[in-house]
Amino acid sequence: MLIFTAKLNRKKLLAIAILAAFALGALILAAPDKEEAVFSSVKGLKTDQDRLEFIQSLGYEVDPQPLRSQQVVIPSQFDQTYEQYNELQKECGFDLEPYQGKTLSLYTYRATNYPGQQDVMIDLLIDKDRAAGGAVYSAALDGFMHGLRPAA
Repeated sequence: MLIFTAKLNRKKLLAIAILAAFALGALILAAPDKEEAVFSSVKGLKTDQDRLEFIQSLGYEVDPQPLRSQQVVIPSQFDQTYEQYNELQKECGFDLEPYQGKTLSLYTYRATNYPGQQDVMIDLLIDKDRAAGGAVYSAALDGFMHGLRPAA
């Protein structure tokens, strides 16, 4: 049997407590954002039903049939508009830079439960079966656009 003893004084205890607090802080800062982790792992979006369930998991209700389904090419070089759009994506845990020059599928759904707004659309950008980005926006004259994040 092995017995280990140590004599700790106040200075050693304080040093250990500071190191533990520092390590805990570093761990918290290094941990990925929950939303980013959720979005970066969204796979299996092959069918309309899969996409509808993903949208519903964010708290949105949409018409079951997409208004639009098409292929879009993400530009190889982002202009200012695409840079701003990608910043919107990054706020929600997505990043379109790895998709530069690639063709993605774009699905547009009409939201039916966006508070206080009509004509709200939800776009999903899909690479094979994985969510690559998206946005929620209003087509109204005084409309808005925000990233694909959970409904408030």
